[in-house]
Amino acid sequence: MTLGLPLRSSYELITKEVGGRECLGYLKVVQKNYLRTRRQNILTFGEAGSI
Repeated sequence: MTLGLPLRSSYELITKEVGGRECLGYLKVVQKNYLRTRRQNILTFGEAGSI
């Protein structure tokens, strides 16, 4: 989820803002992978910081 929006809704909102999927510059799967990696890094840092 991005800013409280489900992944699909946030992707659709962004594509409407830029004028369509062809103008966006990335695919939904790229957004999904980025967010997953970011969450994992935050968790890893948080776990290391608690030691």
